[in-house]
Amino acid sequence: MKKLIYISLITAFLAVAANAQAFPVSWVGTYEGMVSSMNAEGNRSMSMWAKIEFGETEGGRYVVYTEGENSDTYNKYILTPKATATTLSLYFENCMPVEYGSSEPCTSEFKKGDLLFQLVKTKAGRHNVTHTVWQKLKKDTDKTFFVKET
Repeated sequence: MKKLIYISLITAFLAVAANAQAFPVSWVGTYEGMVSSMNAEGNRSMSMWAKIEFGETEGGRYVVYTEGENSDTYNKYILTPKATATTLSLYFENCMPVEYGSSEPCTSEFKKGDLLFQLVKTKAGRHNVTHTVWQKLKKDTDKTFFVKET
């Protein structure tokens, strides 16, 4: 019996280790991006923002993508992340209600499996830079839109 428990624990550990090795941990974290514009008086009139947050379940890692304008949240999506050392690809899984506990159904123009965007790590001199490559999710932002929180 002890041998069976020991083998089960080793198998579970190896499965978790294989999953961790398949997904570079350097990508895991919270990322934020914001674009602001000014009106004629020089006051900020609008800010478009987005946030990426990683989570983990028994089935693997997932990402919650939230976006909005000023203090309003417009969309909230669950994304499936796939990564190499230099590229994080985020695929649409499903949408979520914008407000926690809301009974209103969410809608989205995206289909399960759509590649919404990628984050790509590159070198700029001696510094690492993360560029955003928009795919099905179209945004008019700088290449370095998302910044990882430290």
